[in-house]
Amino acid sequence: MEWKEALLDGNHHHADETLPCVRHVRMVCHDVLVSDDTRNNFEADTLFSVAQIGASHQHGKALPSWRRKIIALATHIACRTQLCILGITFDVTKMTHDDVNYKYYLGDDYKNELKELPISTYIAPHTAGLDIQLMASALGGKLSFVAGDFTLGIPAVAAICKALGCIFVPRGGSKEALEKTLHLIEERQQHIEDGEGFSPFIIFPEGTCSNNTCLRKFKRGAFSALRPVCPVAIRYHWTAMSPALDVLDEYINLPLLCMNTAPIRAEVKIMPSFQPNQYLFTKHADKAQEQWQIYAWATRDLIAKVGGFGKHDISYKHSITLYKYLNKQRDDYINEPEAYPLDMLVSTDQQAQPDSKKDQ
Repeated sequence: MEWKEALLDGNHHHADETLPCVRHVRMVCHDVLVSDDTRNNFEADTLFSVAQIGASHQHGKALPSWRRKIIALATHIACRTQLCILGITFDVTKMTHDDVNYKYYLGDDYKNELKELPISTYIAPHTAGLDIQLMASALGGKLSFVAGDFTLGIPAVAAICKALGCIFVPRGGSKEALEKTLHLIEERQQHIEDGEGFSPFIIFPEGTCSNNTCLRKFKRGAFSALRPVCPVAIRYHWTAMSPALDVLDEYINLPLLCMNTAPIRAEVKIMPSFQPNQYLFTKHADKAQEQWQIYAWATRDLIAKVGGFGKHDISYKHSITLYKYLNKQRDDYINEPEAYPLDMLVSTDQQAQPDSKKDQ
């Protein structure tokens, strides 16, 4: 069947155009396609189980190569199946230094300074609960991510995260928790660059979800060690329902997406390695005080330009205030100190205006 071939074909990222209708029939009438999707998930679960037999998850050590290959295949199948069920198609563009020029940030001679290093860290905006599935599908299942250490207490989730080689970090605002998180991220970046077998991981540096139109300020984690990162612009195009989690809770958002028959298309633009240098810190010293902040500014600015995003500095606190107001958990929003206009915060699918091209 065409949709199933598209699901498993690593070079073809468009599911069949009739997929939303197929999905609707699958849900309402329990068409035989249900068994096909169930079979794909069963195959993925089986592969995960086989790869886990006798596995020893030791801190700082990657799984053997044959286990990683099986897990990557299982991840690829599972993620493509989920996207197929939700009717989400996607285009992946892997850009080179000929496609995107970093000289505004790194200087005219930056290409001569590039080091041949494995990609350790992907940096992307976080819009929907499907961002990881999109990236895992785009990279053939070879991807891990940063997970809260509380997931270790969830049996099934903990097993999957361990198999993927996720980084488990403490949650909380204490200085000790922050330092431990920074150490774990830097340690994994070093392991990957040294070729020790770990899959690259993705970090959403905004620290929470954005609304598919603007990017928040980036936090410190991915940039603290000043190691190379790979910027990614993920942007969704929709007609009936936005997949963004800026207003609806994930437990409401995903069921509604399942019932949505209008197609959703995602663009994934993977840029080449961005390696900070002294030119960046000297030329753009006016952008921030610390080097990691300048690095974070440059990466955010780059993703905004390539992805067509705007930028805002609205705090997470104000976003939570809006979320509670729109979900009728509080009676007012405008009376909140320093409240922003609703039309500045609510997600739309209008193209955000990037910065002037003179900076590129």
